[in-house]
Amino acid sequence: MWYSQVKNPVPKPELQSDQKKTNMWTSFTAWQVTLFMGLQSLMYYTCLTWLPDILQFHGYSSSQAGWILSLMLFALIPINFLIPVVADKMKNQKILGALTGAVFLLGTIGLFSANLVLITISVILIGIGCGSGYSLSIMFFTLRTKVVMRHQNCREWLNLLVISSRL
Repeated sequence: MWYSQVKNPVPKPELQSDQKKTNMWTSFTAWQVTLFMGLQSLMYYTCLTWLPDILQFHGYSSSQAGWILSLMLFALIPINFLIPVVADKMKNQKILGALTGAVFLLGTIGLFSANLVLITISVILIGIGCGSGYSLSIMFFTLRTKVVMRHQNCREWLNLLVISSRL
């Protein structure tokens, strides 16, 4: 897999005279995208891990908790396909980011209830927030870059974060 890339390297595109190279470590936008991606990952993996235990604390069996967790996962699938289309058509995605946070918050607050209907709605909201958050964080890498070189630096930034998170 790597041998073909070493054997036939792709030359990096040259910057045009009116473009300046951005240092990703000092870029405010890069830190915003990183923070958003980190928070959405934190919410997703926290819910994936703790939701069954929270539901069992409310008196649901492990089987019921597993089915409710699968409802969260099914709720995020259509949003993963919808949000990139919507985000691409908008000039500013701050509204989508704020709505994602609000949906996460409403879903989390609803988990404090012991009512099955309210918990079901909350889990669906959390699934929508997870799908929206993931899609937005990936879209930010393409929407927040103006030239290919910056996009490549963003990808390197992302790779560094993924590798460091696995250590």
